[in-house]
Amino acid sequence: MRGWLTLVGLLLVACPAPPEPAPTPEPQADPEVVIEAGRAALKEAGLEELSFGITPYLDPETLGERYRPILAWLQARMDVRLNLVLADSYADMERRAASGEVDVAVLPPYAYVRARRQQPGLQVFATHIAEGSPTYGSYIITAETSPVRTLEDIRGRAFGFVDPHSTSGWLFPADRMLQAGIHPIRDLDAHYLGGHDRVFDAVLSGEVQAGAVYAGALAEGRLRNPLAGQIRILAKTERIPLDAYVARAGLPPAAAEAFGAALGQLSTRTPEGRRVLATFLRINGFMPVGDEHYDAVREVDARVREATGTALQDNPPEGDGL
Repeated sequence: MRGWLTLVGLLLVACPAPPEPAPTPEPQADPEVVIEAGRAALKEAGLEELSFGITPYLDPETLGERYRPILAWLQARMDVRLNLVLADSYADMERRAASGEVDVAVLPPYAYVRARRQQPGLQVFATHIAEGSPTYGSYIITAETSPVRTLEDIRGRAFGFVDPHSTSGWLFPADRMLQAGIHPIRDLDAHYLGGHDRVFDAVLSGEVQAGAVYAGALAEGRLRNPLAGQIRILAKTERIPLDAYVARAGLPPAAAEAFGAALGQLSTRTPEGRRVLATFLRINGFMPVGDEHYDAVREVDARVREATGTALQDNPPEGDGL
């Protein structure tokens, strides 16, 4: 009998305990419930009209045409009037978002990081998805007619950046240059042209010998500019988190969450989504994100600031008219 008990004991020790059941995933909140709560929060706060800010990364007319269908969609879903505000510059949009001058805004990643540094209460509730990804690339480009043949050749040449507050038109390209041993300020004749489309055209016209643009501007430029076949890519950057959709500090959090839920209902997989997003070449949906989504931008910012020892981003130069 004792032998049987010993054998049973050994079997119990040898057999692993049954695995614990996998935790049941928390059910996702019904978007309609979230949106209704957001509407109620806005009404309770007496907010019948909100401002919606856009950074001028392209010309104002193009941006207005692109975003008005999204604003119309959000107005209908949120039962609130949205007034489109086109900022004068990257720094202007950053300031307006940090100060609460605009209620909701679309901020480039670097502008968001900078604005959040000034105002920790800024609420990021979504980003968009472009070509199936929440990240994008930036490119350093030249023209076939340019004397620039390699990245090393940009030294001493006229180079087109977008803006010192631009993620893909300054920060990440500057980091890529530093990786190649090129100082993005001392080693270049730098010009800040204010828009990605402006940089693209300046490269093709020969006003600058090379420049930095985000992937979408490269794709759109190839459709828009008849000389675009002459563009050559010299280098590409690390992947960059896409734009931050934010609500000002003090806007009811339920409203910010509801804006995210309403955007989350837009997708090019549906006829309605394709209609609303038809003015965009690459955006095919939206997803919720938190502040940590932009930590990679903070890391690149720290590297560039340490390497350049400059306050360029804090004291941007005026556009030079090129």
